[in-house]
Amino acid sequence: MPEPPLTVSPDLISSYLPAGYELDVPVEVRAPVGTVAGDTEITLRGGARRAG
Repeated sequence: MPEPPLTVSPDLISSYLPAGYELDVPVEVRAPVGTVAGDTEITLRGGARRAG
């Protein structure tokens, strides 16, 4: 998740794809009007997660 005041949508993407397939999902990043310009880091995580 980004640090405030940034927001992203969607904040969670879930899918099942067989090996070798790819998923493209647009992600919108927003900052409120008046936010000071600067460098911001957004971390994306991917990988297998299994319900336990």
